[in-house]
Amino acid sequence: MNSLNDALEHLRTILPSVPDEPKMTKIETLRVAQGYITYLASVLSDADNGYQTLPEHSPYPSPAYPIVWPNKVHQ
Repeated sequence: MNSLNDALEHLRTILPSVPDEPKMTKIETLRVAQGYITYLASVLSDADNGYQTLPEHSPYPSPAYPIVWPNKVHQ
């Protein structure tokens, strides 16, 4: 179980974060990672299609801050 906890802790260091937010739970970390991966995939897809801005359907406010925080994650 330690290796899973270590992996989640490492994942938390990679995800964009808000300094004053409490540490995310395991499930929150996974949900935020899923949303972030989806966002990055849409950016790459749009780049392949010649777009240079966020897609209109993006739930994220800006490319610099593309995360929906745990209490607001869509389930």
